[in-house]
Amino acid sequence: MSDYGITSGGFIKKRFDEIYDEIRAELLTNLNVDVSANPQGVFNVIVATFADRMARLWDIAESVYYSAYVETATGASLDAACSVGGVVRKSAKPSIYKIDITPASALSTEITEGMAAAISQDNSVRYLTATESVIISPNFARAVKLSCEGAAASSTVSLSIDNVISVSFTASGTTATDNNALYSQLHLLPSATRSLIKYLVNGTDGVEIVMAKDTNHIFAYNNMVGVSFTGVATFADNENGPNEYAGTDVDIASFPPSYATYYCETAQKGNYEETDEELRARYNQGTFVHGAASDEAIRSSIMKVDGVNGCFVYVNNTNSSVTEGGHTYPAHSVTPYIDVEDATDDDLGRAIYNSVPAGITIDGDHIITVQTDNRTMSVKYYLPNIIYTFVKITLTTSGTLPADYITTVRDIFLAKAEHLTINQGLSFQAIAAEITARVANVEYTEIVGSIDAGDTYDQYYLAPKITSRYEFAEARIDIIIAS
Repeated sequence: MSDYGITSGGFIKKRFDEIYDEIRAELLTNLNVDVSANPQGVFNVIVATFADRMARLWDIAESVYYSAYVETATGASLDAACSVGGVVRKSAKPSIYKIDITPASALSTEITEGMAAAISQDNSVRYLTATESVIISPNFARAVKLSCEGAAASSTVSLSIDNVISVSFTASGTTATDNNALYSQLHLLPSATRSLIKYLVNGTDGVEIVMAKDTNHIFAYNNMVGVSFTGVATFADNENGPNEYAGTDVDIASFPPSYATYYCETAQKGNYEETDEELRARYNQGTFVHGAASDEAIRSSIMKVDGVNGCFVYVNNTNSSVTEGGHTYPAHSVTPYIDVEDATDDDLGRAIYNSVPAGITIDGDHIITVQTDNRTMSVKYYLPNIIYTFVKITLTTSGTLPADYITTVRDIFLAKAEHLTINQGLSFQAIAAEITARVANVEYTEIVGSIDAGDTYDQYYLAPKITSRYEFAEARIDIIIAS
């Protein structure tokens, strides 16, 4: 085997000096001419030029060799290498918003595709475009505002939600105490029902309550009638990226003044194009090869679906149920926990269905219907619980910090923390060491975390949790001047 090119030890390229020496030696042997004796001579210049061109070809050959491997390929070559394993780079996408719209005159109206909207926040304006046409009318109402009419000023109006909680209000208006009475009982409802409750508003002629988003839950009321309605329209951000403006008032430029817009919700968070590093990490997570029915084989199949950020699969292959971490897993079952953003139900459902053996129970609370050749099947999975984490970064300094130290600390922290997914933890020590090394005049860095909003910071390490993922709700930087 040749000492150069593709060898048992990998690719060995021939360098310029080696090529030059080989040509020089051959000319010396065959023509008894040493071109190096006169560096400025014509023959030496020709040999050096030719050797340089050949060295460049070796560089190209080396690049071609390494472009076939996920760990060393970049750009389009990395896309091709990952495609062999069924993993495709995530393309840039805009955030999608659901905007509640209430016609002020209680008349039906139409949102047309391409209609412009604008969100103002933090002294900047974000522009949106309607992605579809929709008619907003009582027949397609997302929420209906109810008003108590004809009741005496001090009479009682009762509201029952799913026959689980009941709250009474006076007809003269909703007081703060009444609000608290309702909110304090919301935890008694199933989470699916809690997400349907909109909000309470004070009325001038009685109690006004914005009601359910759908009709699957019973909201009983006494002597109440609908006085307005709210529909929902879908808008896309005009720029790609993970922009979020949930909860912000929206101005739809094409609307006449008689129409009002309300709450904005992020339905699908956008993203920038996946970087090479992010693509490699996702590829490595999704290409474990194990037994066809093992937890890692099922996880590998699910991780290949575009839009899946992380996955953990619990397999109970015993004859009885198993309780672990507060959850009971049925006998002979597979329970997928999937951190997913925008994967289609069809792709995700088929990945689960095709990887779980027949006759095995698939546990979960999210249901996807999968159409096979001759029947319709249902598969399930759980979304991870979100643990909102608060961190405190303490910098002990020996001098003046750089003007951009906050940005530097933030970038270092987020580079490690913002892509955490299910069953992944975080060591603060490595981050602290990098901050100390990169930010001038920082003598020592301490990072501690907490999973509540208080001042109790007692965790130096976030341990991986198989059913949860961490999101960082707040970071606080304290400065201590070293004595």
